[in-house]
Amino acid sequence: MTLKIAEMSETVKTFFTEEAERTARKTSFVQRTSKMTGSLWLQMWVLGLLDEPQSSLSSLAEWCEDQFGLHVTAQGIDDRIQAAAVAFVKAMFRLALSVFRQTVRMPLQMLTQFTAVNLFDSTGISLPACLAKEFPGCGGDASPAALKLQLVFDFLTGAFKAIDMTDGIHPDQAYTRFLDAVEAGSLNLFDLGYFTLTRLKGIMTKEAYFICRLLHGTRLYDEHGEPIDLLRLLRDDERNAFECWVQVGADMRLWLRMCCFRVPEEVANRRRRNARKTAAKKGKQPSKDSLELMGWTMLL
Repeated sequence: MTLKIAEMSETVKTFFTEEAERTARKTSFVQRTSKMTGSLWLQMWVLGLLDEPQSSLSSLAEWCEDQFGLHVTAQGIDDRIQAAAVAFVKAMFRLALSVFRQTVRMPLQMLTQFTAVNLFDSTGISLPACLAKEFPGCGGDASPAALKLQLVFDFLTGAFKAIDMTDGIHPDQAYTRFLDAVEAGSLNLFDLGYFTLTRLKGIMTKEAYFICRLLHGTRLYDEHGEPIDLLRLLRDDERNAFECWVQVGADMRLWLRMCCFRVPEEVANRRRRNARKTAAKKGKQPSKDSLELMGWTMLL
């Protein structure tokens, strides 16, 4: 363990010094001798904001003087925020994903059958309205400008396999790099925002696995190609949990295993309250059938 910590310490040091200087020149952030080197610029934005996430440019200028004895003004920092600075930070971010990737798998016996356990998710961040042209948001009560980050995380190794940036109106279903992160033998977990039959088929084509919730309204068929009445299926089975094989989708007809779990009444009622609240914002009411289905969790 001591050796690993020492190795990591040296890797971090090299990343923030030698690698930063090399990348700063490669991206043209540094073209001539300057007190504000690539190493100092990177440390200011990473370590400076780590100390105080809400730092202003003036605070960062003070941090540089305290840490490195470098006198720089807030205006001087602002002047350096140009295209080359953006390219430099992006390059260092991509390098960090590679350099600091964990390679030792978690010793979980029940997951050893999978080559990876990929978690897909996204998060949105509101931006100042002046950035609406570059990063349009949904507007409404929120800012007209927003940023969305797409994340692919391998649970077994604790490694980020992808972190991509899009505008705020880019839906999860349209995330194009999804299948790039799927390898044969992997288990892939994602929420309904990523649900498309094309995506499910793509995972199957790669000989990988997935678990996801059934999207309400998706058509189901039995082994004879006859439509399945999902509510009747759930009503007729008195068990709290059961599974069956179904064909999913009107056109694609994917042959999948569906696991159905009856949820506690308090969970079902919470889902129904949230559904009514969401529908009310749009001047609508959820259907009686959809409210009844909220008493179950259906996984494919």
